[in-house]
Amino acid sequence: MSWDHRSGESQAGAVCDLTPEGTFLTPFGRGADGIRDGDTVWIALEIEGQRHCLSATVRWRGFSQKHDCEGFGLQFDPETLARAQELYLKIEADGLFFVPT
Repeated sequence: MSWDHRSGESQAGAVCDLTPEGTFLTPFGRGADGIRDGDTVWIALEIEGQRHCLSATVRWRGFSQKHDCEGFGLQFDPETLARAQELYLKIEADGLFFVPT
């Protein structure tokens, strides 16, 4: 998966969990230094050879004890919420998982 904030460049990261409403993303490298609560983030997921782009809003950032890493909690934006929910159901039904790229 990859993500972007304002730079226009894809940045590597990992989705640590996914719900129908949002996700916890941990970035690789220093790309998240300028991210604040309320910022928009674009996430690109490749699932079974298809690329899916979702927009989300940063709701919090910091250390997640559940995932034992730094990252940020994202809430999917209204314009991509239905697509995110469909992907969540597919991932759950097919037993798919994310591999960082």
